[in-house]
Amino acid sequence: MMVTVIGLASLFAVRVQRRSAQMTVDCAEARLCARSAIELGLLYVKDPNWREAWLNGTWLSNQPLGSASFTLEGIDPDDGDLIDMDTDPLVLIGTGKKGVARQKMQVKLVAEGGPLTCLGVSLHAGGDLVFNGGGLTSDQIISTNQNATQTGTASITANVEAVGTISLTNLIGTATEGITPRTMPSINSVFGEYLFHALNYGTWLYNYDIPKVKGKMALSKQVLSPASNPYGAKITSPLGIYVIECYNDPISVESMRIVGTLVLIGPGAGSTINGPVNWEPALANYPALMVYDGTIALNFDGTALNEKTDKTNFNPPGTPYPYPGGASDSVADDTYPSLIKGLVYVYGNLNTTKNSNIEGVVIVDGTFTSSANPGPNLTYRDTFLNNPPPGFESTPIMKISPQSYKQVVE
Repeated sequence: MMVTVIGLASLFAVRVQRRSAQMTVDCAEARLCARSAIELGLLYVKDPNWREAWLNGTWLSNQPLGSASFTLEGIDPDDGDLIDMDTDPLVLIGTGKKGVARQKMQVKLVAEGGPLTCLGVSLHAGGDLVFNGGGLTSDQIISTNQNATQTGTASITANVEAVGTISLTNLIGTATEGITPRTMPSINSVFGEYLFHALNYGTWLYNYDIPKVKGKMALSKQVLSPASNPYGAKITSPLGIYVIECYNDPISVESMRIVGTLVLIGPGAGSTINGPVNWEPALANYPALMVYDGTIALNFDGTALNEKTDKTNFNPPGTPYPYPGGASDSVADDTYPSLIKGLVYVYGNLNTTKNSNIEGVVIVDGTFTSSANPGPNLTYRDTFLNNPPPGFESTPIMKISPQSYKQVVE
């Protein structure tokens, strides 16, 4: 009996050891499957269009690998939406299964991108640069991803670069053809953060929120800033971001002081920025003006913005001049230089009809046309190259966040 008991105990011990050894092997194989799932996910995100191909959630479920299986998940830890922003982070979660063993690992990836090369010049057009009787002065390169042409005798005082040809008859500066195309914003993401902010803060305005003058929406003789919004429900944005849904109605901006980012969606034919205007973003590296799907004309010159003439106080409490560390008052007796100081981005065409002063960068997805002599005066600022605003970075590459690889215990 004792021999029998000892024999049975030995058999039981061997069986336990075998099961333990098998569990160890299964755990190791499940862990390798979890790691393999993540490696597969890292391969997927090398595709520039991975956000369109893989939505937030489970990417692969119970895929066989040898005698085991794995599940791969891709999660946006910020808002649960991978496709809305190219800069959103990604958490890859791999789960491996073998028998009763289950192992889970994860890693966090962050988007890293550099500035678009179009931010390195004072003016860049994705289409042609056309000097149709007009000129231009710039202290920095102007460039085009197509051609530069001229009619008339107005002078272009700048160094000009083009992917195609340069046919300028009165150029004071250098001409360089055959350049590498400068990188431009992606229309799928460049407006994203500004639109999201406006929706979140209630600063998305519509054509019926804007007063009309002779059938055209008119922003006139007002202050638009983080502390002041005279339109619609009069809700203010802490970043000065305001969106106007134009629905193809024309809009004019004149006798205005703007401290913020104005986004015009679908402005109709005849839309203009008339003088005088004093305009800068609330955040130094943010755009001043963004236009989606429309043509707009810059019709302002150096005539000063005058409080007495316009009977408007343009530096009320909350919107000092200069912004943000200047002075405010309650008396309408000041004057301000007429200029746009910041980044101007137009997804459409941009026309200039006067000698508008712009300090910053102008980016036009379509054609830039100058019809004024001497034309616009552009002063380059490298603020946007050194610190690109949202949407103005090159297509982000997903990179592993340091020390984010870990095993998940449930």
